[in-house]
Amino acid sequence: MNKALILVDHYRGDQDRNLRIVSALLSPTLKANGLELTYLAKPLIDTRKTIWEETLDGKGVSLLSELNLESTLVIGFEISPLDINHLNQQQVEWINIEIHPLRFMDDLYFNVTSSVRLISDCDGLSEHIIQSFADNYKINAKTPKIDKNSLLIIGQSPKDKSVYIDRQFKNLTNYIDSITAATCGGSVYYKPHPYATNKNIDDAIIKATNATILDGTGLYDVFSSGNIYRATGISSSALYEAPYFGIE
Repeated sequence: MNKALILVDHYRGDQDRNLRIVSALLSPTLKANGLELTYLAKPLIDTRKTIWEETLDGKGVSLLSELNLESTLVIGFEISPLDINHLNQQQVEWINIEIHPLRFMDDLYFNVTSSVRLISDCDGLSEHIIQSFADNYKINAKTPKIDKNSLLIIGQSPKDKSVYIDRQFKNLTNYIDSITAATCGGSVYYKPHPYATNKNIDDAIIKATNATILDGTGLYDVFSSGNIYRATGISSSALYEAPYFGIE
């Protein structure tokens, strides 16, 4: 193996920034190990949402299909399932990097999946270390006033691939019956996504659950209040984080 192909999910479109960042992070290590760096030429493909959806289902023809990847390690950020399927079929080694869902720690951590056995068998951070970061956050948090035993509904970016479920992009209104059933008559709070939200969805959730919106309050400050007993959502990273703050 003497080459490394740095890859992003080109089917999604607008990935130039991610490619620059991933290249800057990885290229020093790859070059130090004697690997020649290669990149996929910016593809002239239709990046409409429907095309991206098809690739999430593993459909279509991989952009890698015309490349000679002999003696090449493919390493990238959020590699498309379509490309991973192709790499597996061609028995090409790959490493895929994604942002880890636990984001309250001292730095930005990554989740790494790979066809390379050495990488696949690596251990991550211990639960004790992760819990210590959450406990430290709770000590220093600026907690808002929240009623005891409350339910927190967590908003989600409408264009995140994590909400692509059963071959369609879902939002909270698709699960409104389950959400309202979880309220159990107690106080309900709604935390919309801080950067990418949909006001129509926000309004529908607030109306259906009579929730108090928590806009402008940090999520971890809300978690640290000690008064949220349960959090609900679709596939937000916050749902992975909540148990470290004692929330179901």
